[in-house]
Amino acid sequence: MTRRAVVTGAAGGVGREVAKLLAARGLDVAVCGRTRESAEAAAEGLPGARAYAADLRDASAISAMVERVKADGNVDVLVHAAGIPSYQPFLESTPEKWDELWAVDLRAVLQISHALVPGMVDNGWGRVVIVTSDAGRAGSRNESAYGAVKGGAMGFMRSFAKEVARAGVTVNAVSPSPIETVLLDEWRQHHPDQVEKLRKRIPAGRFATVEDVAHTIDFLCTDEAGYVSGQTISVNGALHAY
Repeated sequence: MTRRAVVTGAAGGVGREVAKLLAARGLDVAVCGRTRESAEAAAEGLPGARAYAADLRDASAISAMVERVKADGNVDVLVHAAGIPSYQPFLESTPEKWDELWAVDLRAVLQISHALVPGMVDNGWGRVVIVTSDAGRAGSRNESAYGAVKGGAMGFMRSFAKEVARAGVTVNAVSPSPIETVLLDEWRQHHPDQVEKLRKRIPAGRFATVEDVAHTIDFLCTDEAGYVSGQTISVNGALHAY
């Protein structure tokens, strides 16, 4: 039987690459994006892929999307790749921004997991991977609010992994350092000296690529990773060593 995966944030760099890797291994992928157009664009060319849309800031929109996903079949793999970045001093941040970060980067993780993981438990097999950040693991200047919700996602992962382990379901997190994406390019345009200073701090001598992160996630979704659970795997070129 063909396994089915759900990837949130699949219109973005890491999420899109994960969807491609899972589809290449023969999984049917539910590609989830903020808009129908972005989700359909990400699903194009992926065999067995279907597009779903929801603004993850809206709990009711998430519920509607999840019901559509469940109506189309069982889910075996869940990758939480959606997220919104935030880079500003905490004392300059606002409660409105905190609420947005909490809604997308943590509450949506809880809500979607709560809806889809019971099916994995019933079937005796499942994989859940949450894309977090080293800002929530090691700390990062000007990412206090962002690090708070990412740290919360890692705390959820560690406890939830213990709850579902006997059912054959693994739950892990992948925690990247800065990734070569459009957002990093924008930061580079406005703050080239800061970006270059950060790059020089990375022992590997470069920023992560979306492929670096996506291949790590893809492995955690395999049968071979069945004894890896409750872990945060940092993809950071030795920037932070644990």
